[in-house]
Amino acid sequence: MSRIELSVLGCNIAIDCADPHAHAVVMANYSLLRAQRDGPAVLRYAIDRDKSSEQFLLSSDRQRSSTTSDDAELLYLLEKDITIEVQKLRADLYFVHGAALELADTGKALALIAPSGFGKSTTAWGMLHYGFTYLSDELVPLDLPTMLVYPYPHALCLKKYPPAGYPVPMGALHTSRTIHIPPELMPSAACSQPVTLAAIFFVEYTPEIREPAVEPVSIAEAAARIFANALNPLAHCGDGLDGAVQVAKSVPSFKFFVPSLNPTCRFIKNIFQQALLKTPLC
Repeated sequence: MSRIELSVLGCNIAIDCADPHAHAVVMANYSLLRAQRDGPAVLRYAIDRDKSSEQFLLSSDRQRSSTTSDDAELLYLLEKDITIEVQKLRADLYFVHGAALELADTGKALALIAPSGFGKSTTAWGMLHYGFTYLSDELVPLDLPTMLVYPYPHALCLKKYPPAGYPVPMGALHTSRTIHIPPELMPSAACSQPVTLAAIFFVEYTPEIREPAVEPVSIAEAAARIFANALNPLAHCGDGLDGAVQVAKSVPSFKFFVPSLNPTCRFIKNIFQQALLKTPLC
C-alpha cells in the first residue's frame, strides 16, 4: 500500500493505492499538488484492484465503493469526487467550469468557458505555447471580493491528440481514452499563486468559418453564461446569480468563435492584451 498526499486549494487529501498502475495514474495527474501537509487529511480515498476480475475499486470514508476496469474512468471518478468535496470545503470560492491561464508576468488571467467537448482544454494547451502559464483546464475557483483565480494545476486533460505544432510531450499519461499532460511537462511553469481575473472568453467551436471571430458580450448575457457554468451556485447569495452578475460587471467578456487552433491562440492573446490596455475592439 502506497499513500499519496495532496493539497487542493488548502484541503488535505490522502489516497492509498494498493495497485501500481493506479498509483502511477494518480501520481501523474496530481504531481504538482503533492505537498507536505499541515494537519490531518479531510478527504480520504483508497484504490485497490481485484485480482480475479481486474476491476479497480475506489472507496472513500464518505460513500460506497465504485468499481471500473478502465483507468480513464477511475481517474474521472476520483477527480469528480474530489472536485465536489473541495467545493463543499471551500464554499467561500465561486467555482466555474472552465480553463484559466495567466499572461506571463502580468498577474492577469483569462478564463475560457465552454461546455465539455468544445475544445476548451485543447485551446488552453495551445495558449501555453503563446506566452501564457497554466492555472487549470477544468476549474476556475474565484474569490468574488478580490476577483482572484486560485490555481488548480492538475494534469491538463485532452480527449484527442492536438493539431500539429502542439505535440504531446514525452512522459504524458495515456489512459484508455484520455491524454493527461502534467504541469511539469508544459512549455512554462504553472502558476502557484492566485492571479487576478481580467477577461472571460466564451468559446464556441465553429468549424465552418475560416478565421476566428470575437464579439463583446453584454453584462446580462455574460452573467447568464457564467451562472450556467457555475458549479456551486447554491453556496452563494441569490443562489449564485449575484456572484455571476458581480463577475460579469467586474471583467469584460467575449464570445469567441473558433475554427482551428493556430489562428485562435494568436487572436485570443491579441484580444486579451487589448482588454488589459482597455483598447476598444476594431
